This record gives sequence, structure tokens and C-alpha cells, in this order.
Amino acid sequence: MAGLKCPRNWERPDIFTTEDLVSAYKKLPLDGLYESVNSLKLALDSAGENRENYWKNRVLPFLETIWPKSKDKTLINHPESFALLCIAAGYEFPSAVKKVRGYLQVIPEPYYVIHRLHQSGLSDNFPKDVLLLLSIIVSNDVIFLPQDIRECLNAIINADSTLEKDTDFIKLDALARKFNI
Repeated sequence: MAGLKCPRNWERPDIFTTEDLVSAYKKLPLDGLYESVNSLKLALDSAGENRENYWKNRVLPFLETIWPKSKDKTLINHPESFALLCIAAGYEFPSAVKKVRGYLQVIPEPYYVIHRLHQSGLSDNFPKDVLLLLSIIVSNDVIFLPQDIRECLNAIINADSTLEKDTDFIKLDALARKFNI
């Protein structure tokens, strides 16, 4: 199973056929799936300037062809994994959010993901998609929010002022204000 975690092996028909991979991924436990998503994220991070091409040519086809479609494969113990994968996709962020939206979920402590989102600058370029991601991962019951949430919200409004009236923006803005952010 260790070979499944290496993205390069996914494209080696001499090692695994597509059918072999589909079958193996259906049988992986949740921790194995988490490690696979983490491998995808690391591969995107390592791709540097080629991350968008890597998303389009490697990660997206993998998710469409091999990744288990069953909702019972939601990574409950690692809810941040798909959000971080989206951020790692760079300028393919909208495509990534659209593709993995069904796997995105509330993150009880979303601080690191929000920090990475702010650092990425994606709020400036894809305000609607960033707002969508934030609205999914941030719970109304969150116990703390980092200052980075305000930076993301400000960037969203600077990029598209019409989003200030969006119900998701209003909810997130109210949560940030609750924490004096």
C-alpha cells in the first residue's frame, strides 16, 4: 500500500492499472486516504510555478478517476486536508474548491487553514471561492478566530464589494466581530 501514496506511481501502468488503484483506494482506511490527500498537497506545494499544471494534469484526473466517490470516505479526523489541498492548487483554486466541495467540512479549529489562505493571497483573486470555502470550514460555534480572517474578509470586499451583502460574508463578519477582529 505504500506505493499508493506516491503520486508518481499513479501514472505507472507497469505498477498499477487504473482498476487496481480504484479498487485499492476503495479499501483504504481513512488514515490512508488522509495520507494520500496530504501527498497530493505536498506534490502541489513542491511543484512551485508548475502547481496549476500539476493540478490540471495530475491531481484533478486522479480525483476524477481514482478517488473513492463514497461520502463515507469523508476525512472526519482530518477535516482540514481538502481545504489545504485547495489552497495548494494556487490559481486553480476555484477548480479545486468546485471539485472537492463535497468533501469540505467544518474545521473545529480552522486557524492554520485561515492563516494559509490569507498568506496565499487567493482572496484578492478569487473572492467568491474563498468566501465559499470559509463559509464551509468556519462553524458558528467556533471558539476562536485568528486576525487573518479579517484580512481575508477585507481582501474579499476589496476584490468584489458586492459580496458584502452576501449572507456568508455577513455571517463570517459577525463571527469576526464577536472576537473583536
